[in-house]
Amino acid sequence: MANGHGLSRRKFLIGAGAAAGAAVWAPRMQVVADAAALPPMPVRPLNLTIIDVAGQLQLTKAIIEDYAKSHPQYVGRVDYQTATAPELPAKIKAQQQANQVQIDMVLTGSDALSAGVVQGIWQTLLPDYQEKFPNIIGNYQQPKAQGLAQGS
Repeated sequence: MANGHGLSRRKFLIGAGAAAGAAVWAPRMQVVADAAALPPMPVRPLNLTIIDVAGQLQLTKAIIEDYAKSHPQYVGRVDYQTATAPELPAKIKAQQQANQVQIDMVLTGSDALSAGVVQGIWQTLLPDYQEKFPNIIGNYQQPKAQGLAQGS
């Protein structure tokens, strides 16, 4: 979804979210990706919507807010939502089908992750981003979970 700044929130999240996620959040979240090449950073701050379905927000909210505070040139506002894991895949799939995706980042566990894989709502990161993030699997606290994600 374009934001009028020449860069979509999703593409911004590939650059900022993938870099931050690989370093800090990779064990706990999936970053949605559009293409193999990282896009340029935004020229104006973007507003982000993060949904938590696994209780991970209590562990990551301070990190997210610190990033937003430290990078006001990239992040304007962060809005948080909560839902249950069974609700998430259907919610995202409906938004994708309407071409109105309003969720920028998902904090989830294996239940919504696997349901999303089955429904085809996640885009794969691997192998496309393996070159950009060397040893990405080795940086996971629980690399076996990546098998469940099937590259997402």
